[in-house]
Amino acid sequence: MKKIILYLIVSLSVTATFGQVPSTWKVNPSAYSNSMVITVVLNMNSQESRNQEDVVVAFLNNEVRGVAAPITFVKSKDRYMANLIVYSNDTSGLITFKLYNKERNVVSDAVTLPITFVGESKLGSYDEPVVIKDNNIPTDIALSTAAVSENKPIGSLVGAIAVVDKDVSDLHTISFLDGAGFDNALFEIKNGSLYTKAIFDFEQKSTYAIRIRAQDARNGIVDKTFTIQINDENEIGEVLAFNNIITPNNDGRNDFLVINNIDLYTSHDVSVFNTIGQMVFNSVNYRNNWSGSELKSGIYYLYFTGKDQEGKQFVYKEALRIIND
Repeated sequence: MKKIILYLIVSLSVTATFGQVPSTWKVNPSAYSNSMVITVVLNMNSQESRNQEDVVVAFLNNEVRGVAAPITFVKSKDRYMANLIVYSNDTSGLITFKLYNKERNVVSDAVTLPITFVGESKLGSYDEPVVIKDNNIPTDIALSTAAVSENKPIGSLVGAIAVVDKDVSDLHTISFLDGAGFDNALFEIKNGSLYTKAIFDFEQKSTYAIRIRAQDARNGIVDKTFTIQINDENEIGEVLAFNNIITPNNDGRNDFLVINNIDLYTSHDVSVFNTIGQMVFNSVNYRNNWSGSELKSGIYYLYFTGKDQEGKQFVYKEALRIIND
């Protein structure tokens, strides 16, 4: 009991230094028969308090039952701690907390989970104090997709960004965290999503590193590095050039359907259809030797399907004009 009385004297001795603490934050110890001492550190705005005029208040049944300030400096820990005495006429109940930040002159609800009141007991120590805080720091950042296809235009969506935070109502500022070795300048964060600021070429570079920071309104911060994968796309439109006009008149120009680089494709099938969907020509492993001379002049459609040298399946479609006069 003497130990509790000593703590009471210390606690009461600092009540005059609380400054603009709400006037209702008062407790009359003589009105209660039971007490519980909790050794705490205060954490406000995601920083541990070193201000002896900051305050923590304990509530039981929505009534103020304890007030303390971090006036005890524990040199071996380099921390300022408070011995919070909570009073009650009951032997149980849930204790909740509020915090007063002297520098900002702000009162905030603690996010620390309620603590069960146990009469004539002590919780926490100078080695392991209970942390009373007004913010849960975000713990992770997620990116819905960390890949984008090559050759996509600037401004293409990579993925949506989500922040993992126990304080589900928190809003977060999301930004890049620059540093050596990161490719942040090639991307843009907009409306909570990641977009490209460059056109990527898989053959030139297949992965890029970015680092993202999420910060809540109380300076809670989490950083995360992502590797953005550039997906290889079949660039057949560039490699598979051909004359899309055939004039089979034996003048040596456009007499045949000639598909450039056709030997790059280990297995392929060439089909030509008319405008009503009827197949008018088909060749497996085509050898650039069809003239279309048997067809009337008009518009047709070329389908080129198969596998490239890496075994990737593709389908290429293009309009084809035949002038057969």
